[in-house]
Amino acid sequence: MLGVALMSTFACHDCGSISIILPADLTDSARVMCSGCGRDYGCWSQFKQDAERIISAESPQRLNGSADLSGAGNWPSRESPPSR
Repeated sequence: MLGVALMSTFACHDCGSISIILPADLTDSARVMCSGCGRDYGCWSQFKQDAERIISAESPQRLNGSADLSGAGNWPSRESPPSR
């Protein structure tokens, strides 16, 4: 954990929810879902890699005070939500 506040914001591309659902048995292949609409964001291992990539890209900017937030937090699109 970096111990700094994140500047990016995460929100579902479909419904705008800022929270996700993680299963109790959190393995690398577990699915990450939007708690608002059920959109599938892919597996936990990929979600972690995406978060690490975004945090790593922001960290140097935070340290030198030159953070440009345009486009920050653009989480990659994932599969469509499951059919209901």
